Amino acid sequence: MSDVSTQRPIISASQIGRSFPRRRQNNVSRNFNDILGNIFCLPPKHDRDEEEFWALRDVSLDIRPGDAVGVIGRNGSGKTTLMKLLSGLLAPTKGHVSINGEIQALINLGAGFNQRLSGRENILNGMRMRGISPKRSPELVEQIIDFAEVGAFIDGPVETYSSGMKSRLGFALCIFLRPDLIVIDEALSVGDLAFQNKCKLHLQAMKQQGVAMLLVSHSMTSIRQFCDRALWIHAGELQADGPVDQVTAQYLEFIDQEMSRNEEPAAALTEASPPMQHAPTQPARPLSAKVAQRWSNLTPKDNKVIDDPDKSFLAQNPQLQWKRPTISENQVEELYGGHIEPTGFQDFRAVVLSDGQPTNTLQVNKPFAIEFGFTPQRPINDLNVSLVFHTKDGKRLSTISTLNGDLLKQNGDSRVLCRVNIADIPFAAGYYVVTISIHEGNAYLWRDAILEFKVSPNRFMVWNPISMQYQYNIFKVSN
Repeated sequence: MSDVSTQRPIISASQIGRSFPRRRQNNVSRNFNDILGNIFCLPPKHDRDEEEFWALRDVSLDIRPGDAVGVIGRNGSGKTTLMKLLSGLLAPTKGHVSINGEIQALINLGAGFNQRLSGRENILNGMRMRGISPKRSPELVEQIIDFAEVGAFIDGPVETYSSGMKSRLGFALCIFLRPDLIVIDEALSVGDLAFQNKCKLHLQAMKQQGVAMLLVSHSMTSIRQFCDRALWIHAGELQADGPVDQVTAQYLEFIDQEMSRNEEPAAALTEASPPMQHAPTQPARPLSAKVAQRWSNLTPKDNKVIDDPDKSFLAQNPQLQWKRPTISENQVEELYGGHIEPTGFQDFRAVVLSDGQPTNTLQVNKPFAIEFGFTPQRPINDLNVSLVFHTKDGKRLSTISTLNGDLLKQNGDSRVLCRVNIADIPFAAGYYVVTISIHEGNAYLWRDAILEFKVSPNRFMVWNPISMQYQYNIFKVSN
């Protein structure tokens, strides 16, 4: 078998681009002229009210037999335009596309069916259009019918099919006609979960048999499962073309930077931040603090995660003041379980620490700590404090409380200064809010948002809101 890299490309695109006219909005005169032109079949007229929009610019690439290429990018970046150009559904405005093989485009599945013909008749027509004789390949017809799972409806008109049945039939027809290249534009979500799994398994088998694939998806999981190479399109231009792990990592880093620019955490840690109204300014001199009680749900060997856990950052840095996140009381009420004004506390401060330094940015599965402190203005003999972690949209994720160990039960009116060491941040990349609940017995004395932080992705994929630390052991088993 010859080296794939030396085989003739199925698709070769050179400096291709595609532009579309973009008309100015609310132009009544132009719209009326368009109507007259349509009535009298006049050719379209391009004037100064019609601007040129380039959906794609100067893209060059080759796709060879056996290639599995993923196309990623934000909505409106030009991915679908690229798919249509490469599959021959659109002609490039500039550049050239050379196609050397049979291409099946899984775009708008079922759109090409004759609605009045039966599913079986549409299959036969599709085979004839591709030069396949149904009489010589009756088993292929049955394979397509069986895979599509439309049952007795196969001999009824397609116009009576549900949208799911049309999509399944269109998918089955495309993949069983054995093309050289399959172009898939977000079509892996067709049907229910069982049918999706069946499609993915069939596509994997086709890939192993040398069928090339071009997959457009917003799912990095699908891209990394199916593809060895990835193209990143942004604003109509090719940003990267290379190994799938490398390109998806670049894209995710770009998305993370975009999120940072558009939605910075509200909690700012600066020495100039004003304190709460009820919190007098601390004198700028270090204070001494040592650990009086310690409680942990970690094993002893994992207890000291952060260096020098007995040194309080807040005690040593009294000039670092706390500023409440700019989250409205109504948002706290609606999203985070209720807002209660603080009663009887002085000098509340809180800080997120990574490697012993204040930060608002953490990384998935890295250790961090939270310190908080306040002074009750009266003795509280049944005191407990809970820190509750939420997603930005209000989904509660975890609670850490001094009730475990009754750490503050007999605190009285002494200064409270606590550090919570967390062995790893178990949340996926995103923005998070920490609320505090201070209780006297069962009664709330204060409930509010106190911290906001961002979790940045690491190089590993995280599919769900929680990222557990894990280690795979792969054993070699001999008979």
